[in-house]
Amino acid sequence: MLPLVARRWSISADPDAMGICGGSSGGNAAFTTAWQRPDSLRRVIAFNPSFAQMPDGNPYPARIADEDRRPLRVFLHAAQRDLQWNEAESNWFAESLETAAALARHGYDLRLVVGDGGHSPNHGGVLLPDALRWLWR
Repeated sequence: MLPLVARRWSISADPDAMGICGGSSGGNAAFTTAWQRPDSLRRVIAFNPSFAQMPDGNPYPARIADEDRRPLRVFLHAAQRDLQWNEAESNWFAESLETAAALARHGYDLRLVVGDGGHSPNHGGVLLPDALRWLWR
């Protein structure tokens, strides 16, 4: 997508100047994009990411532990009452916390913000200006 955008607009080739943001499945997609393409972008905002609904489960805690560290800066939002928040399996809140813990244990530049809401864009919308300032501090 970026080559198509670059045909029309001037964009930076510096991956530290590029970021991606998304919520829910878009949060998962944003994190996955940054994870897979740190050569293209290194800043990611993931609001209520859907790690819990990934096929075969959330791979990121294990991948973060087992693979070389990537030069990413991650702003991660988790809602305490996200989908299945009180269930042992497919708990969206728990999967976000486990991913955040893995990032923290391996020295990633991470900011985790926990809210007490549900699966909604409300808290993420309020956090977005601060998240953008933090990513490009």
